Amino acid sequence: AKQYDSIRSRLKAAEGSSILGAQDFREIQEMAKKPGLGFEQAASTMATLRGMKVTAGEAKQLILGIAQANASAAGTAEQFGAVMYQIQQSVSLGRLMSEDLKPIMQQIPTLGAAIQQHFGASQAEELNKRLKESGKSVRDFWLEVANLGQQLPSTGETIANNLDNIGDARVRLTASFADTTSIKVASGSL
Repeated sequence: AKQYDSIRSRLKAAEGSSILGAQDFREIQEMAKKPGLGFEQAASTMATLRGMKVTAGEAKQLILGIAQANASAAGTAEQFGAVMYQIQQSVSLGRLMSEDLKPIMQQIPTLGAAIQQHFGASQAEELNKRLKESGKSVRDFWLEVANLGQQLPSTGETIANNLDNIGDARVRLTASFADTTSIKVASGSL
């Protein structure tokens, strides 16, 4: 329940509106059912990206594209979270760094291969040079990478994905019990 409250608060703060925060919360609950993605990691990523002034649409595009790429490598929700942390670092810096790219390519080798094929490079220095020459930003780069990720084939449901979904369901169930108890306390029924 505390986890859910914290996530709700972060999304509300990131959106600047409880209505938009609640909408994001519901959308993330649905997105988190997909392979390669977990609720907590998706919600945290959404709140962080929105706090970095990435639009809601772009944030969802990044989350879904990277989750699909992660699923193509049978990755877990934790791996998704680690990769998104590195992406957030590079967006924040406005520059691709080797220390951000290497862990991403190690966690999701299929994405590394897609980056190499699409951009003709996979080293940070060369990618930064190409971005500068084309007038594109690091944010543009990651949105293109998310589109590449969407094209990668998923391995489908895996044991790891099912365990991630069970964990998410447990958190939702605990939160719903807490919400019910709060309502009973507030109404004097308890």
